[in-house]
This record gives sequence, C-alpha cells and structure tokens, in this order.
Amino acid sequence: GADHIDIKTEYPKREREYRSGDKWEREDNPATVEYTLSVPRGARLDEINLVNGALEIEGVSGAVNASSVNGRVTARGLTGAVELSVVNGRLEASFDRLNEASSVSLSSVNGPLALIIPSDSNALLKADTIHGSISNDFNLPVREGEYVGRDLEGRLGAGAARVKLSNVNGAITIRRASDNRPLSPSTNLLSETPRRHDADADADREAMRDAAKDERDAAREAAREVREARREAERERVNETREVRREREASQREIEREVERTTRDAERIARDAERTVQRELAREKAGPNRSDAQRRIERESNSIAVQGASRVRVETFDGPVTIHAWDKPEVMYTAIKRAGDDREMKGIKVQAAAAGSEIVVRAEFDKSFAQDYVERGGRVVSFNSGASVEFDVYVPRNSTLFVSSGDGRLRVEGVSGELELRTGDGSIDVAESRGRLVAQTGDGRIRLDNFDGEASARTGDGRITLDGRFSKLSARTGDGTISLSIAEGANATLETDAESVANDGVAVAVDGAADGADKRVRRWRIGGGGELYTLHTGGGQVILRRR
Repeated sequence: GADHIDIKTEYPKREREYRSGDKWEREDNPATVEYTLSVPRGARLDEINLVNGALEIEGVSGAVNASSVNGRVTARGLTGAVELSVVNGRLEASFDRLNEASSVSLSSVNGPLALIIPSDSNALLKADTIHGSISNDFNLPVREGEYVGRDLEGRLGAGAARVKLSNVNGAITIRRASDNRPLSPSTNLLSETPRRHDADADADREAMRDAAKDERDAAREAAREVREARREAERERVNETREVRREREASQREIEREVERTTRDAERIARDAERTVQRELAREKAGPNRSDAQRRIERESNSIAVQGASRVRVETFDGPVTIHAWDKPEVMYTAIKRAGDDREMKGIKVQAAAAGSEIVVRAEFDKSFAQDYVERGGRVVSFNSGASVEFDVYVPRNSTLFVSSGDGRLRVEGVSGELELRTGDGSIDVAESRGRLVAQTGDGRIRLDNFDGEASARTGDGRITLDGRFSKLSARTGDGTISLSIAEGANATLETDAESVANDGVAVAVDGAADGADKRVRRWRIGGGGELYTLHTGGGQVILRRR
C-alpha cells in the first residue's frame, strides 16, 4: 500500500440565506467537516495543520507534528518525538513513556498548556511563560522575572529526553501520571539568585521577545500555508465551473481573513509584553544619571486569619495582581514594591486590615513623592513616577473577591464566589473559577478558562475569549474578536450584533431578529434555548466553538 497519505479539507461558500418575515437575511454559518482516523500505532504524523477546530490524538507511538490556530489540541498515550503548537486554545499532552532519544516541544500563544509524564521520567525540562503561572509535581522551583515572565529549568532522573514548554499568555502545568511509580529525583538547573536587571535580565527579556516572535512566526506560517493552498486551488480552477470557482475563492478569502485576525492578536500580545518591559526600563532610567543599582525593589509579606465566609479586597495604584485559591482559612500576600529611588519608595504605602471575615489589602502612592510632578492649589495634578506594587495573594477557595489595579494585569485562579475585577488598561485572566463574575478593562484582553457560572466581560477594544459553562453571559468589546466555546448539552439563547459570525461545529437554530430597533442584532437557539448570551462587538468577529 501507500507509504504516506495526504488529506485536505476545502470549505464551501460560508454564507447562506434564510427567510425572516418578509425579507431575506444572511447567516455567516460555515459548513464543518469532522474527521475520525485510525492509523497504525507506530505511524508518523508528519504534519497536521488546523485553522479552526479541535484536534485529538491518542495512542500514537511515532513522531507527531501538529498545530492549530483556533481550537483545543489534546494528545494522549504518546511515546515518540512530539511538536505541538496552538495559537488560541488549550494544549494538553500526556505521555505513556518519554523516549530518551527524542525531544518534546509544546508551545501556545493564548491558553493554558499542560504536560503529563510518567512519575519516573528521565528528562531535561525547560518551561517559560510571559503572562501566566508555572506549576509542577516534581518539586522544581519556579523563577520570576524582575518585570514579566516566569521560567523553570531542571533535570529529572538521568535527564535524557529534552522537553521544552513555552507560553505567551497562559499557565503552564507539569504533572506526574497516576501510575504508582516512584518519583524521579529532581535537580534545579536555574541559578540560585533571582533574575536582576543585568546581563541575565537582558538575556531573559531577549528570550521573551524571541518566544513572542516565534509565536508570531507560527501564526504567519499558518497564514502562508493557507495562501499556498489558495494558489494550488487556483491552478486547478481550469477544470472547475465558474460557480465552484467563485465559492472556493470566497471560502479561501474568509479563511485568510481569520488567520490574519489571529496573527494580529498574537502580535498585539507580543507588543503588550514588550511595552511592559520597555515601561519598566523607562522607569528605571527616569531621572538624571540613574544607575541600575539605584532602582529600588522591596518585598513584604503577611498572613491574616479569616473568620467565616471571607470577603477579600485587593487594590493597587499600579501593578499586576495574581490571586490563588487555597484551602486555608487565611489570606496571605506578598507585595513587591518598585520605585525609582528612595524618595519614591517612601511614598508607597501597603496596608492590610481585617474585620472579622473582611480583609482589605491596599497599596497607595503619595504623588508628592514622585520624581516629577506638577502641583496646583496644593494638589498634585500630574506626575511622572516609576513606582508600582505587584501583589501575589492566596485566599480561601470560597471567597467574595474585589480586585483592582490602576493599569496592571489581573489573574485569578481557582476561586469560587462573587468576583469583581477591574483594571485601567491591563489584561484579565480567570481560570478554573466559578460563581458570579464581573471583569472590566479599559483596553486589554479578557480570557475566561473553564469558568462555571454567570459572567460579564467588558473591554474597550480587546479580544474576549470565553470557555466554560455559563448560566448567564454578557460580553462587549469595541473592535475586538469574541470567541465562545459552547459546552456539549448547553441550552441557551445567543444574541449578537456582530456582522461576521464563524461557527465551528456548534448546533444552532435561527431564532430571528432580536427585540428592539437595531436590525443588526440576530438571535440563535442553542439546544432548547434558555439563558441569554449577549455578545456585542463594534467591528470584530464572533467565533463559536464546541468545548
């Protein structure tokens, strides 16, 4: 038989017309094709490329090379060399055995990344992320960058297989398999000292830029492959009818537009990370003849016992905030204070107060201590400062939570309760949480991963990515894309004013135009209908996916 097989899907025309009252409407609801392939266990999967759709691989012992632009990638029972990447979506890879002569590379731009390996693995591990946490079951420490990013490097056992994990915007998790095997001894290969603003920090920032560039290149490569497919299709057009050619071209243009939109999102994430680094560098250099040694960084930590159902409020005038859930009846925080000089550091005040079950942790800055400020009528009206406070906080798993930052990113992991998150212009990430959520940012992106409950997400112009089981949902962005993953068996009514709606396999029924004067608003039923999902985007696209 053949020693190799190629399979390619070409989409038909995406738009179709339907009757609504006395006029015809158009629905941007593309056809979908779902493949289930059985291959020899030792087959080599040389190249799998998806633009929209989930990918699952199981029990393949040969080499695997696969990527997806929009969609979840899951691989189980692996044993060979593996290279997996995803731009938007969850990436999870599970190995029955790590081949000591092989390498493993997993990378993501937007979404969590998880690796599961045997407990007694022999491997050299490297992991880094720009925005997101890193956790592992092998007792390896995680190093935090001075400004952004985290990394991990270590040896398990004899350290044979080479494993590299990279993420731009999402958590990295390394777990041991439930195999009842002894845990491999681990050796930390990171330097003992934290990364500072010196040659190591410069190298670290360069590595983060390289990682972001790699992800942008991956998205561009996906766009290039689509363009190449289009050129090949054009070469074959001479044998097709005019109508078939027209539909093919419309389909290819829509695919290209989707890839270009995703590429722009990836580039914006990389630019945001670069701006964060540059902003910190600018703060360091503020003032005449300032040396790196004059940059002030101080840390303080505290724990506060909680009585009853906890209500936690965390506020900072500028800087990121990360909230973790745990099963202790106490709130523990670490505040990282940064300032341009001693005077600015004196202007930073971190206060914590407790009254029964209510805990308030707040960072404030006296503007009159800024390096440069303008005062009118005894009041500071403008100032330039390098001061900020970053909070890393652990709260009881069931908590009412309010978090705000003047301009920093916010991340919440594993908390259940009433959650309100607000930031001036930073990103917001909520993972593995449940309850009632309000998330609002001036112009940053918002990502909800495996959320369960009622959610409201608002951003001026950022992308919104929604994954979970929503009892009620409202999302609004000025000009960004809204991506919604629908759980199997969900019952809801979807309402949107987006001009473009891409449907990746979600079963919907047209429910006509929504009530009100705006004729652009359309409505669909998911399942039997039910709670209202409202998705508003001024000039962006809505993407529907199956979870």
